[in-house]
Amino acid sequence: MKINKRVFYILSSLLILCYSVLSPFYKVSALEKKDDLPAFNEVKNISLKFGKYDSGDLTYTWYNYLFNKKKDDSFNFVWNCPVFTRDQAKASYDKAVANNEGWLVTQKEYVFDSASQGNKAPVKSLQVYWSEKKLNKQLLKYYRGLGYYWQFNDFISNGIYYLDMYYGDSGSVYIGCYDIQSFTKNYSKLTAVLSDTNEKVGLDAQKRGYYNKISTLINTFPYQVDKNTIGDKDISIRDAYQQTLYPHFEYDLKYLRLKLKHLKKEDSIKFPDAWASFDNQKGYYIPDKSDYYIQFTIQKRNGGDVIQNGLQYIKAGGSFEVDLPSLDEYSVSAKYTTKVCYAYSYDRDKTITPAQGDYCFYSPPDEKKDLHYGERVAYIKADGSVKSGSTLGLDCNYGFCSELKQKPKYEDCSQYDWKFGDIKIPSPGSIACAIRNSFVWFFTDFLFGIIFPKIEDLQSLWDDLLNTIIDRLGFLALPFTFVKGVFTTVQAMNSNNSTCAVSLTIFGSTANLEMCKWRYQLPAVWSFMQIFLQGGIAIGFLWTCYRLANRFFGIYVEDYEEEEHETQSVRWFDERTGDHGDWEERRKD
Repeated sequence: MKINKRVFYILSSLLILCYSVLSPFYKVSALEKKDDLPAFNEVKNISLKFGKYDSGDLTYTWYNYLFNKKKDDSFNFVWNCPVFTRDQAKASYDKAVANNEGWLVTQKEYVFDSASQGNKAPVKSLQVYWSEKKLNKQLLKYYRGLGYYWQFNDFISNGIYYLDMYYGDSGSVYIGCYDIQSFTKNYSKLTAVLSDTNEKVGLDAQKRGYYNKISTLINTFPYQVDKNTIGDKDISIRDAYQQTLYPHFEYDLKYLRLKLKHLKKEDSIKFPDAWASFDNQKGYYIPDKSDYYIQFTIQKRNGGDVIQNGLQYIKAGGSFEVDLPSLDEYSVSAKYTTKVCYAYSYDRDKTITPAQGDYCFYSPPDEKKDLHYGERVAYIKADGSVKSGSTLGLDCNYGFCSELKQKPKYEDCSQYDWKFGDIKIPSPGSIACAIRNSFVWFFTDFLFGIIFPKIEDLQSLWDDLLNTIIDRLGFLALPFTFVKGVFTTVQAMNSNNSTCAVSLTIFGSTANLEMCKWRYQLPAVWSFMQIFLQGGIAIGFLWTCYRLANRFFGIYVEDYEEEEHETQSVRWFDERTGDHGDWEERRKD
């Protein structure tokens, strides 16, 4: 049977039309199957971008840009968050990290029309979530049109905060947050989107070059997958990069009786995975796999002597008591460990058979590239009183916690005011307090700043001088290049440095000086170094002032003993005329 070509063309057109109409519905129905859900987006490198403005890689420096970096030639930071100040936000985030609470960092990428950037402008922004409290597991859901997300319920009362960092039209970097006034105390939910791929961008817009994508850099919030919306899809979010875990503990001090208890529920360590290199490997085995241990060490802060019974190995979640020898300041350190043994049977037949005489010892967890285990140190003052606390409530920096608060630089003068109801009137005591504060400001801030200028004030002068010397001397300028490296390293140090390490590179070899560890672990040595350096600088400054003052008034100051030289009396003589000059003392050389 012959088919007319026109009929064939009509049937083909109808088939193509039906496929075009029904294809989107087929895709939607297929997407409803949990096995066909889009991939979860993770990102290894993050940055800020807006058209021609590009921050470069911020994967390991976003903290500095978010909390520390000031205005310079290429960046102008605008704090646009009414909830708290930048310093308050930094203190809150540091508290969350120090106490092993949760934080989430995501990257948002999209394209939109910008008149200032020439229509289509690619944009990258950074979102940071964190919590000051330990939260229950978040429920990771998927919703078509939104992506992978979870909701922080009652985020205001739970101490959950959010910051967004992005470029503006003018190239300034803006840091914003949620509008807390739009939420109520009874109902406050904050939606965090962790992964999104063109969920809100239509196909036509995608064809024109528009896109929207959200990816997760790191998440430490505990979570579980919602089976109803995600099913059995395996989603494992990276929870660490160069992360350091510290154990937490609480203490009770009654006069000289100290009780310590490990807070196991606050730990994120995985046992026995953290000791995988000793778990039936190369003759080593873990005799007790019921739980890991915490090594407690109690020392006198000044001197570092370990007290009697001050070294204890306690099972995770356990406690013990010890008597302090005297009223003093003490350091209490805690670190992860477990008991490991070496099977002597392995030397005979390469089998691991535990025996009574096997050599056993306590070993720390395995260090990984993205995961480290630190030692938590708390400083406690035994002054005869009754006190209690935990490392969760102390000020902790780099694993060091202290209940000894630093004395404020300036005195609170309002405590001396006369009060008449709600009215405060300055009293002679408050006026005297203000005068004392003014003297403190003059000598510590003003005068000291003139005598010892800040590094920022000397940066340009030093750079010009050292660069000139290096250009002129070449290889002979090695000492000056070393000085420049030291100066640059010190200048680059800031409070977000996780280890307070000063890196010095000499002849291709790099050495790290852990300044924070010296300060906290060796306080006596640190104090001596401070006294030595400050005393030397003060003596040098005073001697310089003495010399300048004497020379100003015409008084000769002898810096060194002059070398003795032989002299002789000479005079000039003219043989033709017989004339001669006066005798003069001249050195023979």
